[in-house]
Amino acid sequence: MKMKPYHTSLKSIAIVLAMTATSQAASTLHLAFGVDVNPTSSNLNNLRVRDLHDDHYHTFTQNNGLPGSHVPEPFSIIPGVETVTFNLAAMEISPYPNASYSTSLTPAGDFHLVLVSRNGIGSDNVNIGFWHGDHTHSMTAGSEEHLRTDEIHTIQFSFAPDAQQGDYSAVFKIVDENGNYGDSQLFTLNVKAVPEPSSALLICSALGLGLLRRSR
Repeated sequence: MKMKPYHTSLKSIAIVLAMTATSQAASTLHLAFGVDVNPTSSNLNNLRVRDLHDDHYHTFTQNNGLPGSHVPEPFSIIPGVETVTFNLAAMEISPYPNASYSTSLTPAGDFHLVLVSRNGIGSDNVNIGFWHGDHTHSMTAGSEEHLRTDEIHTIQFSFAPDAQQGDYSAVFKIVDENGNYGDSQLFTLNVKAVPEPSSALLICSALGLGLLRRSR
């Protein structure tokens, strides 16, 4: 059987890695929030945040899962180039609503998303935007945004161009400004600053040259 030239195989691997790095910016994470109204629940009258998995929900604490698991994976973003978004909406207008969680309540709640902290080396380089129609509001630690119960909200992550590669996170909670319902649990969005595809190609090229030299 005729073997493909070694350098051709390395080139193919590099192209696949570059395509993978580009596609990682896409996100399908949907979070639903609501007050736990299940009378037998230990979280009765407290806000809860859950992530959509196929046609059902899981309690959401953070996206630190591995590929193929029920826990969402961290976001991967090229600094200064890409952004990634996730959706946040009231359970009633989310896909496959769960009647155990509600925002249509008496007395009414005034729900807000609070950014508790940004974490990581140079965490100020993590840019978080809350979409309002055709523009975004920048969120910093301690800031909060009103959550409409009839709208699917979009939250955007990006990095400053000079952000260091590595792991970052943002910690949130949802509160009721009217004070009728308890705060949600803290939940964390994990993001990774990753190199551009061109950098991945250079790394693969360097590895390929090293292997070729060894084979000689």
